[in-house]
Amino acid sequence: MILTVTANAAIDRTLCVEELSPGTLHSAASDHAQAGGKGVNVARVLHAFAVPVHAVVLVGGEAGDWIVKDLERAQIPCSPVRASGESRTCLELLETRSGRATQIHGAGVSADPAVARALIARTAELARGADWVALCGSLAPGLPAESAGALVKAARGAGARVAVDTSSAALRSAWSQQPELVRVNRDELAAVLGASRDRVPAPPYPALGGVAMGVISDGALPIEAWAEGGARWQLLPPKVSVKNTIGCGDAMLAGLLCALCEGRALDDALLTAAGFAGAQAESPHAGIVDPARARSLTHALRRAGALETRP
Repeated sequence: MILTVTANAAIDRTLCVEELSPGTLHSAASDHAQAGGKGVNVARVLHAFAVPVHAVVLVGGEAGDWIVKDLERAQIPCSPVRASGESRTCLELLETRSGRATQIHGAGVSADPAVARALIARTAELARGADWVALCGSLAPGLPAESAGALVKAARGAGARVAVDTSSAALRSAWSQQPELVRVNRDELAAVLGASRDRVPAPPYPALGGVAMGVISDGALPIEAWAEGGARWQLLPPKVSVKNTIGCGDAMLAGLLCALCEGRALDDALLTAAGFAGAQAESPHAGIVDPARARSLTHALRRAGALETRP
């Protein structure tokens, strides 16, 4: 079982318009809402591939009730941790003509030390039955950055391997606790290193902490990865007809975890991850991936020998 932890779950709402023109009235061509947040997206993708998954979500208010009910409708087991206030709504305005997305994120619930303790305790409890725990996304207001490191420490103490996909101070805190896997995009990595994106040094990054595996995504540019012992790889993502890039990193992490749970090595897991991310880019909604398409893209990458070993 894979446990995902979303410390600021959301209602993700996507409105599709042909072209956004600020300051004018628009009629949406479609309106879609679902439970979201990075960990929820990972759980949704894993569930579509029949991987046993359980989602821990930090929620509040009626919006939080809606998030839990939506996960139940999707038949994704979940454990809500309650906080004061209302869970956030994340609005995405997707332009169908260009594929450009404009995002507006609400703040979310208000957490306090008691909520932090409850979230850590619930994660530790469920991690005892998990192969992996995936800590994903931002922390709710009121949760100190150190909570991310405490969550990693609690999950590892319960015997689970931990994957981290967050940013800013939370990323630094989580990374310092030496999770088994870190997945970041280049901008997130540059920010935590205090460097410009074009001056990010080659991995590994001992100043941030040791990890067994690391993966850096960069949109349509090559994916970079490294492992303990000095192994490094580079992989160009598949060329696809992009509808929406939001959620591609979440699908990539889901692909990595799916492959690693099957006992595959990191180099092969990278091909799966790129296939998952490519299939996600072809979907208008985060967490909604066509399994057949993801497998097809993975097989195509494998046949093409797309993975390169780096010196």
